[in-house]
Amino acid sequence: MTDRCRPHASNAATRRIERYAALGLSALIAQSAIAVSDSEASGVLEEIVVTARKRQEDLQSIPLSVSALSAAQIADAHVTRMDDLASLVPNLNITTRADNTPDVVLRGVGSFGVIQGVGFYVNDVQQFEGQTVRPEDLDRIEVLKGPQGTLYGGNNIGGAIKYITKKPTADLQMQATAELGNLHARNFSGALSGPVVGEDFRGRLSAFDSTSDGFVYDTTLNQTLGHSHESGGRLTLEYEEGGTDIAFFLSANRLRSGNENLYYAAASTDDYTRIATSNVLPHFDRDLYSPTLQIDQTLNEFLKLTSITSYFHSDVNARADGDHIALPLFDVMQIFHKNIWSEELRLTGETGELSWLAGAFIQQRDSRDLEDNTQMLSVVTDNPADDGVVMSANSARRREYAGFLNASYPIGNWTLEAGVRVEHFQNRLTDTFANTTKEVSGTSALPKASLSYRFEPAIMGYFSIARGLQPGDVLQNHGETSTFVSEKTENYELGLKSTLWDDRLRFNFAAFYIKYQNRLFSTIDGATLQEVTQNVGPSHNYGFELDLVARLTRELTLTGGFGVTRAVWDNIPGYFNPNTGATINLNGLVAPYTPSYQGTLALEWRRPLPADMVLGVRVSGAFTGPQWWNISDDYSEKAYQILNAGLSLDIGKHWQLRADGINLLDKQYHTVYAAGPDIGSPRNTAGYSRPRQWFISATARF
Repeated sequence: MTDRCRPHASNAATRRIERYAALGLSALIAQSAIAVSDSEASGVLEEIVVTARKRQEDLQSIPLSVSALSAAQIADAHVTRMDDLASLVPNLNITTRADNTPDVVLRGVGSFGVIQGVGFYVNDVQQFEGQTVRPEDLDRIEVLKGPQGTLYGGNNIGGAIKYITKKPTADLQMQATAELGNLHARNFSGALSGPVVGEDFRGRLSAFDSTSDGFVYDTTLNQTLGHSHESGGRLTLEYEEGGTDIAFFLSANRLRSGNENLYYAAASTDDYTRIATSNVLPHFDRDLYSPTLQIDQTLNEFLKLTSITSYFHSDVNARADGDHIALPLFDVMQIFHKNIWSEELRLTGETGELSWLAGAFIQQRDSRDLEDNTQMLSVVTDNPADDGVVMSANSARRREYAGFLNASYPIGNWTLEAGVRVEHFQNRLTDTFANTTKEVSGTSALPKASLSYRFEPAIMGYFSIARGLQPGDVLQNHGETSTFVSEKTENYELGLKSTLWDDRLRFNFAAFYIKYQNRLFSTIDGATLQEVTQNVGPSHNYGFELDLVARLTRELTLTGGFGVTRAVWDNIPGYFNPNTGATINLNGLVAPYTPSYQGTLALEWRRPLPADMVLGVRVSGAFTGPQWWNISDDYSEKAYQILNAGLSLDIGKHWQLRADGINLLDKQYHTVYAAGPDIGSPRNTAGYSRPRQWFISATARF
């Protein structure tokens, strides 16, 4: 089948976009074999091909706010963790917890430590835990802003972040990288790609091993906490013949971390001393693996059938100090097991000028959790049954069934797109300690519509309306089982996409308004002082974002972005404020975890040198505005700025040397903060920013 970016575009333009789409999967691998890319030589910007709407399209033709990062951009910005994306994408607030799982708020939608309102995907398969993809194995990252429920399901009320991995190459290629840095950082990775049998059966194998020391000193244990050792790999096998494309992905990951998943004590919002007080050496151990089988079958010139079958398994064993004091009053041992399988079938087609996509989806998530809280003077052993009192133990099953349809049709310079997803969820939790079961279920329709207008071939305006949903669920809070209803949003977006200045300037702008209902947060029960996850009430979010890329000269490129978000509570008269002990109305207060603004600016210079070498210099800054840390706006984080820089030297086709500096000014800030009364603890807790780090690396490619 022929994928189409703009149904009304000329045949020549369509063929050009298809050519970029066909080359897109291997272009970034091949770029390592040439010192200067074609776009650098010509002085124009490359077209960016994405799969935001589950088909290959030019980024500038999609009536949707999408940020896309290529493999080269990921490497140049030294993106190694999920929260590095926050310094590259406006209105994205993301923090990686000690368990290597992200907390995300996008355009003020989502929340920390409760329910993941922004979905993470690897090759169109949703991830619910960990970072199973390393940057060196990525072809690109796509950040889709606004609800993506029509095509991706109800767990994407705020947006979706897609990781697209590199596919096997037709010729034999090898790559190895060694990186050293302060905090005893040691990172090693390698990849082997090429034909397995003949020309139709190809494979790619990548592996990595990373270690690093922590930076929080524990005065009781008399040592620095946070040492981390992570290793893993990914195997990709692909078979293509005629109209059949079969791809098999197998990933595995092992993490051993000394980070506390409950963070560290902080005296106040201005305390950045990175000092801990605990009585137990924390650890977080996790093992996971995930196989995926994707089959694409071209039925005829106009139809293609896709099947994606996936399974995920993880085991976690963690221990932390819950109250951050020297006495063993509230130490926590947690054991988690998770199994997830899913199946998606979709049919993509073209009927005249009408482009459409239809499909069905089913997913089941099974998990078992055990939380053991040690008590004062208890004997600490490796067996949680001997440690103290089992406070909670549960097993959960979450099921999702959905059917979806999306279509677009051009009328002159106008293009109308409409889609809907009908989704049914069944979420059940059994408290195995109390022998009780609770269940929530529901059926919802998630529609989306957009109208775009092509002012000129390279300038498009659009308006879209979409509904977002975060399905209701059952949670266990300190031994109490509670339910919450689905979060819902109504979203409106007005945007402009343009490529100007003879293809040397790309400028995009989007303004949005979100009506947010049943917002979910962890709060404190005023009678019991216990943490309870509950629906707090409605809010309304609004703001804008812009991004630009300008090829100032053949050697100099400017990249920038800026976003503003304001998330304001509506009339909520019955909120109990644990800091004051009073019941207040949240009306007009600003929702937490939403910086008032976020900006990024980067300048990159690449200069060809004699002897087939290329020198690269990149300087970037990230600017984050103030944000509130709790619902009642009692304490906040002040604005801060981060400065990063990188230097690279490509030597011919086979070698690259790099030096990177992160947070060069050693700016200190909190990644998350909670006052003791807000979480039922005698101490405040906080996550600390990473200190200044530097890295040097060498890469060989053959």
